[in-house]
Amino acid sequence: MSDSSTEAQAGKLAPYGALPVPRLTPELVSLVKTGTVHSLAVIYREGILVPGPMAPYTLNTRFRHGDIKEIAPASAAAEAITMSCHTGTHIDAICHIGEAQNQNGDPDPSGEVRLYAGPGKTVAAADQVDLHGQKHLSIAEMPPILQRGILLDIAGNLGVSVLPDHYQITVDDVESTLRKQKTEIRPQTAVLIRTGFYQHLAADNLACRDAIAGLSLDAAKTLHRYGMNLVGADNMRRRSCAAVGSFRASLLPCA
Repeated sequence: MSDSSTEAQAGKLAPYGALPVPRLTPELVSLVKTGTVHSLAVIYREGILVPGPMAPYTLNTRFRHGDIKEIAPASAAAEAITMSCHTGTHIDAICHIGEAQNQNGDPDPSGEVRLYAGPGKTVAAADQVDLHGQKHLSIAEMPPILQRGILLDIAGNLGVSVLPDHYQITVDDVESTLRKQKTEIRPQTAVLIRTGFYQHLAADNLACRDAIAGLSLDAAKTLHRYGMNLVGADNMRRRSCAAVGSFRASLLPCA
């Protein structure tokens, strides 16, 4: 466990939250059956929906072929991109979520915002950021991910193509999907949740941002208890809008 941040160094790998330094073991290699690679990427485009406070995605021509006369007869073209780090498919750093707490460590809207720093430990968020970004457990410290992963098709298990708006995935939803799929969550398992909400993103439906279906706190705790150390979903956040107030639910995949 990395309790505090150090400056990231190229080639240096260390555990990050519950993510271990990856090792290509015979057991891991044995999980590869077909060698098929699946992309989890979405198409980045002008107007793609992003979480409300985030900067919009833009792509503009910086220079066109023929614009730079100095390199003729060679030619080059390039673009400039502006975007939030939370656009489309991405991984949240542990430092992404904080909580305002009182001196006893209890939630308090008027308290100081604290960041996770290991089991039972926090650090003041105000001390861990500068104009170059977060300094504590930033995404730059995360090692490559090479481990077993499973997909839980919650929407399919419930017989729908997309979960209802604001739907909170329950413990029973998780367990019944595991039984139906005959899937097992073991220690060090990445769990991908299918809600169907990608359909809303593709259609520019604001429900994908404002009415998110996702994990309830109890369901997240259940996955963690089974051995999940990383969780992802086809929505803008793993938990439902109704569960957004739970700081600890946000930390479960990483803590």
